[in-house]
Amino acid sequence: MPLPIEAKERIKLAMQKNKIAKNIRHGMIALADELPPSTREKFYGAYSGYCHKFDRDFKERVKSFFGYKCLGCNKVISDTILSVHHVNYNKHACCDGEHPYFVPLCSVCHGKTNFNRVEWQRKFIKIIQEEYNGKCYFTKEECIPK
Repeated sequence: MPLPIEAKERIKLAMQKNKIAKNIRHGMIALADELPPSTREKFYGAYSGYCHKFDRDFKERVKSFFGYKCLGCNKVISDTILSVHHVNYNKHACCDGEHPYFVPLCSVCHGKTNFNRVEWQRKFIKIIQEEYNGKCYFTKEECIPK
């Protein structure tokens, strides 16, 4: 008995997801956010959980603002190794009107932020408020084209 069209579509989609995951692992696609929006939407749903403004360009502006320094351990780290952490643990930040707080973190420090979240949140907000006057990223207008 032939497979229903719905089952064929699910299998086709799963195979395409596998191909993209394989390309990401082999460095052919560095980050999932490099996928075209239509592809990302197709594979991860219309709303993947993150604000659409939290893209590669925005992450770069956060890292650049802090001088490519991990705010957890204060080490200057290669751009490709730094992650951008949502200080308020709010994936909708930038889109929901709440004041967004972001910091660049190395993988070790980023992993630590999954524990004692309230303490990390207080620490990073205090640093942003006191040392950076509440700012945590460059606007598009402040960025100098490369």
